[in-house]
Amino acid sequence: MLLDFEHVHKNGRDYVLVPEENFRKIREEIEDAEDLRLLRSARIENEGKPLLSHDEMMRELGLDA
Repeated sequence: MLLDFEHVHKNGRDYVLVPEENFRKIREEIEDAEDLRLLRSARIENEGKPLLSHDEMMRELGLDA
């Protein structure tokens, strides 16, 4: 992903300014990466444990209609 940005040095600090559209894309990619990390962690943690069907999970959550 090519990004437009502007480097700014002000009051002894460095800043990077990016257009809002780029910021949204970056944030979405970070959120997707975090979701994937959590999924992989959950799969490792639950490996070998019995699985629930969709219907069983709905009942367990009290969402069976």
